[in-house]
Amino acid sequence: MGLIEKQRAVSKGQRYMYFHPKDKQFDLAEMVKLLKMRKMNNHRTVVLLGARTGKLFRSEHFYGSLHQFSKREFYKLSRTEQFSECYSILTENQFSEMEIHQILSTSLQDPTVTAADACLANLVKHGHFDDIISTNIDEALEDAFSQAELQEWRDFDVFIPRPGVLHYERSHPYRVIKAFGDLSSRVYVISRRLSHLDSNQDLKHFLQRILARDILIVGIDPIWDEDIIRAIPEKAGTIWFVNEDNPNEHPLLSSILRERQSRWVVGAYDYFMRTIHGDLCGEAPIALHPTHNILKQLTKMLVQLQTIQDENKNIQDENKIIQNENKIILSEIKKLQSEIDNDSD
Repeated sequence: MGLIEKQRAVSKGQRYMYFHPKDKQFDLAEMVKLLKMRKMNNHRTVVLLGARTGKLFRSEHFYGSLHQFSKREFYKLSRTEQFSECYSILTENQFSEMEIHQILSTSLQDPTVTAADACLANLVKHGHFDDIISTNIDEALEDAFSQAELQEWRDFDVFIPRPGVLHYERSHPYRVIKAFGDLSSRVYVISRRLSHLDSNQDLKHFLQRILARDILIVGIDPIWDEDIIRAIPEKAGTIWFVNEDNPNEHPLLSSILRERQSRWVVGAYDYFMRTIHGDLCGEAPIALHPTHNILKQLTKMLVQLQTIQDENKNIQDENKIIQNENKIILSEIKKLQSEIDNDSD
């Protein structure tokens, strides 16, 4: 398979990984050895997850909702090109904030924990990574951590930047940092992410301190994630870079990788995570429509149903009170009418 065919295979989401023949390639076996050594020496690696690792990237509903607004032959584009096109459509001010929120909410409803997310959660559980910075606003990582029997507030923190938040320290062994917010909290940023970081210097410096460590970058999209790329310090620890694209095709990425000691490989998030999990922890965990996610949704639905029932009961009680008051008023009217009739006689 030639280089062009390999690039096409990756752009179509096929499970294929190849190494660039030049000096910036990295050997997965060597990476596995280094991860084992870092764990032994309590020297954890930071993971930066880009937009191509999130639920939106793999949501057919998302593409189905926005393709009609494209001026290009949408379904002739590769998946990565479609994703970039969707960003342009979503941020061109054609939609209100409510419309954008509805598109995102509906597109992120799938409760599935992917094999890649399950593998990452297991690698965290086994102590290979500690801080996970994600540019995604879904709850995929929280669900994957839960499946790996890691509990929030006991094993890991979820940090969501909010106005006025001053505490950035980790309270538990692991941490998920959602750099641009979280959909369920309704505190999130899709466009103008750079100005979001520039307007919150504490947050920007916090992210830069973490990104200055040795980091593994996976699934970065140069369009969706341009602003977090700009926040990566150029002089700091090592970078392992895994993506569907050759980073040399993107000037900003290639500049950062040149400045820091870095190695990269072309490959998809799913295949890469399965591969290193196999070498470090063995067979990948089962990760298709986990029961705990279904139960989680059913619990939410039951709570909503109970709330509706309580509201209906309150309305029924209020209606009974109104009906009783009406009966009393009618009775009084009848009495008055009777008295009037008697007086007339």
